[in-house]
This record gives sequence, structure tokens and C-alpha cells, in this order.
Amino acid sequence: MHGQNARSTCQTGAVITLPIRTERLLLRMATREDLPTIAAYRDDPEVARYQDWPLPYTLDDAVAGFRRVADLTGPAIGRSVNVMIEHEGAVVGDLFVGIGDEHPGGAVAFLGYTLATAHQGKGFATEAAAAMVDALFERTPVHRIVATLDPENFASMRLLEQLGFSFEGLARKAEPIRGEWLDDMRFGLLAEDRAAWLARPTSCELVELVELTEANLGEVSALQTHRFQHRFVAPMERNLAQALVPPVVKDGVAAVPRYWAVEADGQIVGFLMYSDVSSVEPYPFLWRFMIDRMHQRRGIGAKAIAALVDHVRAEGHEALGVSWVDAPGGPRRFYERLGFVPTGELDGEEIVARLHLVRPPCRGIAGGGAPHRTPPATVSADRDAPAGDDRQSGVDRDREADVLDGHAARVGGAGRVDADHAAGRVEHRPTRVARADGRVGLDQAGERALARGDGAVECRHDAP
Repeated sequence: MHGQNARSTCQTGAVITLPIRTERLLLRMATREDLPTIAAYRDDPEVARYQDWPLPYTLDDAVAGFRRVADLTGPAIGRSVNVMIEHEGAVVGDLFVGIGDEHPGGAVAFLGYTLATAHQGKGFATEAAAAMVDALFERTPVHRIVATLDPENFASMRLLEQLGFSFEGLARKAEPIRGEWLDDMRFGLLAEDRAAWLARPTSCELVELVELTEANLGEVSALQTHRFQHRFVAPMERNLAQALVPPVVKDGVAAVPRYWAVEADGQIVGFLMYSDVSSVEPYPFLWRFMIDRMHQRRGIGAKAIAALVDHVRAEGHEALGVSWVDAPGGPRRFYERLGFVPTGELDGEEIVARLHLVRPPCRGIAGGGAPHRTPPATVSADRDAPAGDDRQSGVDRDREADVLDGHAARVGGAGRVDADHAAGRVEHRPTRVARADGRVGLDQAGERALARGDGAVECRHDAP
């Protein structure tokens, strides 16, 4: 029950005046001419897969939704409305915007989005949702925005987190949809979260691999990736646990981890651990690598790998191994651009790859003497890199050799867990979850978005 101080739309009307224009889109209220288009894409089973409206979705359903909000000119307190997403004169989808009653100190809004299949994978949902999020915080009393989605909807999960939303929990069998109770993932964004997200650093000068100490252990333990990256990246608690109690590789041989914190411009931003060589593995194997969600897309990942390459090469090794889950949003493109080549082997579901190291001309060794600073043209933030784990940055295609020749930051003392026997590569690396088939699309601005042809770029919300 709302308190006596709640303020409803009957007193205020629309709090966001439409249309809103973005670089490519127009956000506006629906017209009667839009209704056949709305009915057509909402009746598509692939579009409706992660939504909660009934199927079939008919023109009568679209008309009824239109009539419910015919008195509004935009989102309003105490009301829910669907806002059309228009591109080059054609409706390509819609946003759901619901604003709860206003109470002292703010109001809560609910956000959803739907795109027609033909228009997925072009960054439209991200562009439209970002514009609406900013309008809600800037023009209304809203202090918090909530979105919910199906746990299998990885593309939608990624979209939300690339706007600054945080995963807040999983409600089990909480949503009755088309005859069954489904799990529901909850994401939230505060006004201050959005401000911090927009103000986060976008580049870095110096990356170092530094020893884990009592002084920095708290910062390392607090590192987090995005929720959608959990398919590829183990959480820090598991990383630290396996550094302390290494798992058995095979034939009774346990790993001997070597690990560092990743530091960028003096701040702890990530974690890296590799499995040392042994009688069962002739080269080091990169085992864990993650960059915190607030520090991805700064070019840190490539610089950290280059520092690791300097280190393992200085120890006399001629190759470095890695493996990855080959799924949308995964790290394959990042590693292949750094020179890692698939070997044809599989480690469970993961593709195994190897980087062959060429010894550089004689010069200072990383870890001894002054740190190398990366030349500006050598390593750059890769805005198109798949988000997650160590794949938030890449290298200029014409400069890959320079990066792998050791133009990176220094390596500090590596953490080491001793064992009484030789160590080998760990058989089971990052935690995996069920993967969904999909494809990757790249929009005109170079912003990567995922579209699976199955409504994956949608966030669950009520029908209009």
C-alpha cells in the first residue's frame, strides 16, 4: 500500500515529454498507424520467447494496449507506457517504461525493451535504453530503475550491464508465463550508479602485475565481473580458493599456481593466475584472468597479457597456453588478435590455444629495473572486444608483434603455492553454465550487440 505522501500521475501527467532523439533513433508515443507493426513483431514466437505476453498476439491486443495510454504524451508517474523506437521512419521495436508512485526522496521505474527480429544486432536496444535511462534520472523524481529477465537471456543481461546495471538476485520460479513458473533475474540501477558508470576511466597509462599482499587482498577479493560473464569467468572466491588448494590436473598431479593482482595506474583492477610447467605440460598455461567490471574496455587486458608474456619468456619458456568457452560474448577474438592459435584440442567444452613466443632483442627484463611504459600506438582499448574476463581490450592489428615482444608494464613478485610434485595444467578452469546458440552482430558505430534471432535482446516486461 502506498503511503499518504505518494504522488500519482493524475496530479502530474507525463514527466518526460516525447519525442527524444538519439544519434540514430526517435523515441515517441505510438500512433494508430503503428499498431499492425507492433502486432506483427510481438506475435513472432522468437521475439516473444523471453516476454510474458500471451500468444498469439493479435491486432486487437495492440489496439487495447494503445487505448490504455491514449491520454498520455510520455512516461508518467504511476503509469506504464510503451515508447516506440523508430529508425529512419520505421518502427523497429519499443521500450516499456513504468514509473511507480512518488514518495519523499524519489520513485522507482521499471524498464523493458523489445526489438523486431530483423532489427536486432544493430545496437538499437542499447541506444534507446540508454537515452531513456538518462531521461528518467534527469527529468523525473526517479532514483532507481529496475529490470528483470530470463536467466537464459544473456544478450539482454549484457545490455543492462553495459548501461551500469548491477545483478541483484535470482527469484526462483517467480514468474507465471504461458503456463509455467519461471526463474526471474533482478537487475537494478541507482542514479549514482549511472553517474559513476559514465565517469569511469576509459584508458590507462601503466599496467603492472603486482604481488598479492595483506594490504591489497581486500581490493583483490572485491573484484567482480559482469553477471553475463559468469559463463566465462570464475568468481574471485574460487580463484583464491584454488590458489590456496590447487586442484589435481591428472594422474594425481596437482597444479602449482603462480598469480598476481593486475594494477592499472596504481589501482587494483584485476587478477591473473597461470599454471606452471611440469612433466605433463611443457609450457605455462593461463588459467585465470579477470578484469573488474568498472575497469573493462580500458586496454588493460592486452597490457596485462603482454606483461605476462614478458615474464614467462624471461623464464625461458617458448609458449603460453590458454583456453576459452566459445560462446557469444566470449574471449576468442581477443586472444586470437594477440596471436593465440587454437591447437585443435578441447578441454571439456573449451578450445585450447597456444601463443608461440619469439625471444626479443636483449633489453631490460620485466620485473627487474624500471617498468616499461606502453607506447601510445602499441596497445589500445578495443571497443569492439567481447565484454568479459580478460577480453576487454585488444591490440592494434599492425602492432601485435610489438605488444608480444614485451612493450608492457613490469611484473612484480608472483604468488606461488608449492607442491611436492610436478605441476600440470588444470583440467577444469572457469565455471561454465549452459550456453545458448547465438550470433554476434556489429552495429554501424562499432558497438557490439548480441542477437540470437530468438528475442534475446529483449527484457521481460508487461504487454502494453
